Amino acid sequence: MSECRIISLAIARKKHECCHHELIDIDLQGRTITCRICNSIVDPFEWIVERARDEAFAKWQVDEHKKYLAEARRKAESARLRRAVGRVR
Repeated sequence: MSECRIISLAIARKKHECCHHELIDIDLQGRTITCRICNSIVDPFEWIVERARDEAFAKWQVDEHKKYLAEARRKAESARLRRAVGRVR
């Protein structure tokens, strides 16, 4: 009987590969996660790992944007100072 469950999970996972399982129901007694969007049963560990990857990627994106913004501010300040020095001469 457990083999049928494993097979059905694999089929459900293939059928809903594009779903990110963002809205879930957690069954505390059965220790399962069910996606509200595609109604597939999701492996809890895989779901946690995917959220951790998403969070790490989002943090990396924020860090990259901060670096870009700091560089843009530095260039804008440098250009402003060059204009100010040009007016003084």
